[in-house]
Amino acid sequence: MAGPWAWAALVAIPVIVASFEIVAWAFRPKRISLKGKAVLVVGGSSGIGLCMAELAVKQGARVAIVARNKERLASAHKQLEALLPPDAPSADFLLSVAADAANPDDARRAVDQAVAAFGRLDAVICCQGQSTPHPFEFDTVENQQQSTPPAHLRLRYSGEPTAGE
Repeated sequence: MAGPWAWAALVAIPVIVASFEIVAWAFRPKRISLKGKAVLVVGGSSGIGLCMAELAVKQGARVAIVARNKERLASAHKQLEALLPPDAPSADFLLSVAADAANPDDARRAVDQAVAAFGRLDAVICCQGQSTPHPFEFDTVENQQQSTPPAHLRLRYSGEPTAGE
């Protein structure tokens, strides 16, 4: 015959498990819809930035892509245009800005052009930067700072006056 502690454990274990499930549900990541949002993607002409721009376009966002290389920027713009619904005018949903987001003036210009085109900015996705393959132990903080400039900070402060408008 089971003692009182066995019965207490039988009751306590499901309560503890249920409590963990409730907490996990409450703090789960929330899905964000980009439908109708205005999104600026830095580094949007290739790699992860282009993939992020594609996802935003597929979700119905108005997307501005920013990159330094004009040829890749034009190619990415065409690739994103192909994802738009047939009745959606490209000029209303897509913008390409040739700019170096590591340059404060270029960052401000990119934000200004996106706000002028879309009326506001709801999100900035920063995928700018590059990496040189080499052993990690030979890398330095200075090298990382030079290869990945703090464009996210420049863009954040460039876009501050337009946030929420």
